[in-house]
Amino acid sequence: MAFKSTVNRTHLRLVREVEAIGGNVSASASCEQMSYTYDALKSYTPEMVEVLIDNVRNPAFLDWEVKEQIRSFVHMANDAFGRRVAKLLGDVFHVLLLVLLKTPLSVVSDREQLFRDDWGNWAARCRQVNHHERALLI
Repeated sequence: MAFKSTVNRTHLRLVREVEAIGGNVSASASCEQMSYTYDALKSYTPEMVEVLIDNVRNPAFLDWEVKEQIRSFVHMANDAFGRRVAKLLGDVFHVLLLVLLKTPLSVVSDREQLFRDDWGNWAARCRQVNHHERALLI
């Protein structure tokens, strides 16, 4: 909720003030600290300090801004969860193949060769893989 509306400024006004001097604002948080940064030319230091103090001391926490941030966070969390599930399923599949085949897996990434050859030639090539490894097409 950094650099959103404050008691003294709307979010739009804040954005316009930052853009007017060619500045860039950012914020980051960790477990025990919060960092607000404002990058611009040195000659604009008084304006930058005033904006930083206003954002730290007078946040407005408007209902619609809070709801927008919650919606954004939920969307990012769901997206990240979906990627983690897909990776987990891929890892489970890999382990299952290792257990079922009882041999290490190697990756064959020559898709173009697969599509140039007919199925019989490809099957013959797969049989040429030594008995210590199996080939997976990716």
